[in-house]
Amino acid sequence: MSKPMKENDELLVREVKSAYDEELQVKEKEDIENLQRLLRQLFQLQADDQLNYGIYRIMNEKRDEVLKFINKTLPDQVRDACKDLTPETARQHRSFIFSHIHSFFSRYYEKGDFMPLRRYSARQKYAIPYNGEEVLLHWANKDQYYIKTGEFFANSAFRVGEYSIRFRTMQAETTQDNVKAADRYFLIADPDAGEEYDAEQKELTIGLVFRALDADEQKKYGTRDVQKKLNEEIVQMVLDSLSDASLKEALSPKKDDKGVLARQLATYTHKSTTDFFIHKDLGGFLTRELDFYIKNEVFHLDDLGSGTEIPILEYVSRARIIKKIGEEIIVFLAQIEEFQKRLFEKKKFVIGCNYCLTLDKVPQEFWPEILENKDQIAEWENLYGIGSGEQQSLFSGYDTQFLGAHPFLMIDTKFFDEGFTDRLLGGFEDLDAAAGGLMIKSENFQALNLLQERYRESVKCVYIDPPYNTDAAPIMYKNNYKKSSWNSLIFDRVSNAKKLLTNEGVFWVLA
Repeated sequence: MSKPMKENDELLVREVKSAYDEELQVKEKEDIENLQRLLRQLFQLQADDQLNYGIYRIMNEKRDEVLKFINKTLPDQVRDACKDLTPETARQHRSFIFSHIHSFFSRYYEKGDFMPLRRYSARQKYAIPYNGEEVLLHWANKDQYYIKTGEFFANSAFRVGEYSIRFRTMQAETTQDNVKAADRYFLIADPDAGEEYDAEQKELTIGLVFRALDADEQKKYGTRDVQKKLNEEIVQMVLDSLSDASLKEALSPKKDDKGVLARQLATYTHKSTTDFFIHKDLGGFLTRELDFYIKNEVFHLDDLGSGTEIPILEYVSRARIIKKIGEEIIVFLAQIEEFQKRLFEKKKFVIGCNYCLTLDKVPQEFWPEILENKDQIAEWENLYGIGSGEQQSLFSGYDTQFLGAHPFLMIDTKFFDEGFTDRLLGGFEDLDAAAGGLMIKSENFQALNLLQERYRESVKCVYIDPPYNTDAAPIMYKNNYKKSSWNSLIFDRVSNAKKLLTNEGVFWVLA
């Protein structure tokens, strides 16, 4: 072989190696960026960092620590594990490790929740955690709380200096009975209406609607970060319509700051809709899944003894660092999930309490005050039709004689001040017996949880009419496990209700 030809061959080899090396660098960069992007989603760091309620307050406290782990600690650990390898082999190892960690966590993550999507081999067999029980009833979401609180559309307000700004939901498309329908979003109520600003009171009202997008809007906003895009548009519309220069300046974005209006709007839209799962033991679940994943996806047990088998030392090196980093990520995630679980299981405060009593249980000394209460009278007329229709000719007006003739009219203490209520209730030796029952307006799991100490093993009959997954009334849950999600929803609530029954109690389920 001539010298020029040999030099050309060597040059070609160097070019091929250089191109291959560059390809490996690009691949490694893409893999680490994909993993970091996923981890920011897992740790809910993609949300507005100014949200300051519930779990976001905790995440804001841990933000710097988590970001340091994602951006520096994780890549450094992988590089240190591969420092004794040749540059080419090291890049292959790092890319492999980043890719598998991404693959593992993305396998179980869906729109803010960890779903039990178990796949234990190349043939995607589904395995059930099993400890040798004689009989085991299991479903995919068994280890999760299903949370469906419904939409929360309370109006909200905040102050900036001497100004008051209010968010008011003018109209909302809602669903009933735990149905999850098409995605809906907050939009400006009337883009052409201009500002609703009271200059004298220095009060700005921002009207919103909550609805699904039409075809043109779906095309305009796409499918990712839709509410974020809408919020940006709402903020700009409001700022453009403001005639008060001082208010506009106070609400506008500043350097390195989205602005108080953008932050408050993000808070309002984000916490107004809640639909998610909470895992009862996320740390244990992910740790078990990581073990299975490494044994079946990293080691490729199906390849043992075949021509595609990889040297054992390379397997062990990769598996060790994947396990180490995976466990560190799981610890972070489990802390967040455990906090949410404690919040959910914690008994909730009673925000309002009133009593309904029939007049035969109310001393006559209270009757004059009752007759003067226009709200109570209006409710009687609304409920009983007093003074209207066929009763009109028989009704001569409200007085003590009328009350005495109708001893089973119901009064509601919500229409009276605290002084009246305290005086009335203070006259009963056994208020529970006088009231004759308890009615709670609440999310059902929380209500049942609140009743445990007071009514445990003392209820004679439980009668429920739960939602069913029938063709006539299908329930669209967040994830694809329709029946499993229903099982989780019903199981936790039925279990709590069962604890209230006496030994001879009866549990009726309307079918």
